[in-house]
Amino acid sequence: MSLLFVNENNAVIGIGSKRCFVKYSDGMKKIVPIETLESITIMGHA
Repeated sequence: MSLLFVNENNAVIGIGSKRCFVKYSDGMKKIVPIETLESITIMGHA
């Protein structure tokens, strides 16, 4: 299992198609399969 930490302001977090995605304000996008996540920690204004 993995942990997802998001500590950047204005990041957008979503879930779709059995994946969790994080879109950052600079256009970068991270995708993680939802089955591998144990927890999500959000710090800041996400």
